Order: sequence, then C-alpha cells, then structure tokens
Amino acid sequence: MVENKKILEFLKEISFPRSTGTEGDKRVQNIIRERFSELSNGKIGEQEFFFSQIFMNGVLNLFHPLIGLLIITNIILILYNMYLLALFFSSSLFFISLFSRQIISFLQFRVHEVGHQHSARNIWIDFDPTSETKQNIVFLAHYDSISHALSPLIEGAGYFLGFIGGVIFSVHCIFYLFPIIFFKQPAPPTIQLFWGFIIAILTLIELFNKKGNNSDGALDNASAVAQCYHLAHEISKNPLKNTRIILVATGAEEWGDYGAYYFVKENPFDLSPKNSRFVIVDSIGIPEKSSIIHGIGLPVRHWSIKLENIAKKMIKEFKPHLKMRSLPPLLQIASDHIPVDKAGYEFIWFASDSFVIHSPKDNIKVLDEVNFIQICEFIEKYVRELDYDVN
Repeated sequence: MVENKKILEFLKEISFPRSTGTEGDKRVQNIIRERFSELSNGKIGEQEFFFSQIFMNGVLNLFHPLIGLLIITNIILILYNMYLLALFFSSSLFFISLFSRQIISFLQFRVHEVGHQHSARNIWIDFDPTSETKQNIVFLAHYDSISHALSPLIEGAGYFLGFIGGVIFSVHCIFYLFPIIFFKQPAPPTIQLFWGFIIAILTLIELFNKKGNNSDGALDNASAVAQCYHLAHEISKNPLKNTRIILVATGAEEWGDYGAYYFVKENPFDLSPKNSRFVIVDSIGIPEKSSIIHGIGLPVRHWSIKLENIAKKMIKEFKPHLKMRSLPPLLQIASDHIPVDKAGYEFIWFASDSFVIHSPKDNIKVLDEVNFIQICEFIEKYVRELDYDVN
C-alpha cells in the first residue's frame, strides 16, 4: 500500500489557484506529468483541445439575468397598460424559463468554438491488465480550479430563480392579463406583481459574479486528482487481471466540462459503451459524508445498475464515510459526468456537498485527511471488485 503521506503531500502540492490558461494551470500540468511519469507499467499521454469562455462568461452569466430583465419589462408594460405586448412577453418568459435548463444544455457544447480560443489539456496514465482486457474503467478528475467574485451560491440561486421564479411569475402575469384582454375586465392592482422585482434583482446579481482565480481548489478538485494518483500507485504495483484502467486529469471542467467533452468526442482509446464505464470523482474528503451519486430525477434514471449495485454491496461490507444517493429532479449541476452521459456511457460519481468550493475557503484546511484516505482506499477496493466481477 502506498504511503498515505505521499498522497497527501501531492494533494497539498497541487492546491493553488490554477484556472485554465493561467500560469497555475501550466504549473499543475507539469506536476501531474512528472508524478505520473514516476510510476511503472503506466503509459502517459495527453490531448490538447481548444475552447472559448463564452459559455461560462456569456451564456451562464447572461441567461438568467435575461429572465430578470423580461420580468421587469413585463411589469413596466402592465404599468403602462400595454397589455397585449405584456401578454406576448409573459408567454415568452414562460417558455424561456420553463426550458431554461434545456436551452443552456443545448448551447453548452455549441458555443465553445465562438470567440477567442484558449488551449487546455487532458493528461492521463493508462494501465493494461495482466490478462485479456474484458472491460475499460475510465476515471475523470478535473485539475483546474476557479473562483467567483461574489459566491457560487449566487450562481445556484440564479439557476433556481430563473427557472422556478420565471415560470411562476409568467403564469401569474398571464392569469392577470387574460381577463383584462379577453373579457374587458378592469385591471387589478399592479402591486400584486411587484414580487417579480425581487426575483429579477436576485437574478441580475449574477452579472457581477465574475469568474476568477482566487481559490486553491484543494477540495474542488485537487482531492480527486490526488485520489487518481493514489489509485495509479496501487495499480502500478498490483495490476488488475481483466480491467484496463485509464486515469484522466481533465482540463477546463470549470469552463463547461470541456476536458471530458473532448475526451469522449475524440475518443483517443476507441472506447465502446459496451465494455467501458466511467467513474467521475469531483471533490471528496470533507468531514461530513461524501456521496456516491448513481442517478438523477424522480423516478430515478439510473446511470449504471452494475456500478451502483457493486457500490451498494461494498458500502454495506466496509461501511465507509460514504452514502448512496441520486440527484433530485430540477437540480442543475455540472461536472464531467455531463458529456459522458450524453455520449451514452455508463458511469457513477463520487462527490461531496460543500459550499466552500469556488472560494478562497476551498483550501487544504477544509479537507478531513482521514476521510479522504478512506475514500481513496475504498475506491481502490471498488475497482478491484469490478475487475473480479467481470470474470
């Protein structure tokens, strides 16, 4: 077993601001290459790709404030008795808000070729099994970090208020306008619509929540890269029998999951969804229980019954500081799982719930070293169980 001290030293070594395209980004790439190169049996490789920051600094920063502006426009039109035009804007607001998640998802991997292109890289280490390859397990752990000028909670609030708030307010406006326009009823007091101003102002705050490079990113996501480093050590010393392991440190996740997107798009290992599964690791090792996320929605859409069932069995057996859960419906959350899901691969996701990410508070002090090492060791056991199960 690799010395835990060595893994923790690596985690601390890469815990510094490293937004894509900065000097910190180049520095962490060099460290990852150097550490991976020290391991025997593994083949090092990398993939350069290009993207723009239009999605994060354009689509996400402007989309929900746009909903806020539509809300304000609606109120102003009603105040000036422009009811037909207000009905048109209310209907537009309803559909834009209701389908906001789908619109954003549609744009995510279509706008990144617009505007100034930034270079980024995925770096991996690849371990062949000792016998016939019957399955591929790919780990994705992004190494870039980012910060928000105000708070990551504001971005989350913008998603929720733009979606739920925009839908409810538009319905309120339509019910308000319908009897006025079609039944010539007198207009009720407009004061009842002024709650929309609160929603609008809260969404407009997102305009000032600029992306920066002021977070050490120890939790998000140096922790997962260090977990891959731990697994690489163990596989290097004690290879699997029938499972090929590919550990990928992905770039530009914080700008739109573009490292994972280009990995599955260009598919440098010619991976087939028939015998290839992914494990996403994004922020592990807080004092509270971390999670193994296995699906989304209600009823739950399971991402991989096989990966999920083995994880459940091992949690019962080893009782780690982990819990199984699925994401609730309507929750908009991004990580490297999104392009993997779109590409049709089975996957599972190790993650933690913490409000310190994307802030200066995300430093080495936030990590519980005991829990972090325990999760690393659990994931190694999990991989070996997957290898045993394939036989």
